[in-house]
Amino acid sequence: MQNKWSNRETVMVRCSNCGVEFEKLKTAYLSCSKDYCTKECAGLAGIKWVTVACAICGKKIERTPSIIANSSIHFCGKKHSYAYQAIRLAKKREKRLLEAKPGSTYTLGKWYKFIV
Repeated sequence: MQNKWSNRETVMVRCSNCGVEFEKLKTAYLSCSKDYCTKECAGLAGIKWVTVACAICGKKIERTPSIIANSSIHFCGKKHSYAYQAIRLAKKREKRLLEAKPGSTYTLGKWYKFIV
């Protein structure tokens, strides 16, 4: 079954708590032992949610304790995750440029080389 929002494959699953059928990404289905239709159903089943803030905008988001244990930085969506990665990469490049010796060649990506 194809999801109307993307070209990723989805499957129909039954909620482990209430029995309602819902659509879920196949990759997410294969990685979980239990499936819940909503956060409320997961909460009724004993799954705890913790509120954390997005590292970019500060928006309050809910994550499970296991996700919080795996990462100290959380984002409300991919857009902010990518923005954070771009900022980190820019800082790393700036540091390399500042530490470069005068007259040395600096490579930026595959195609750009210049002398500091």
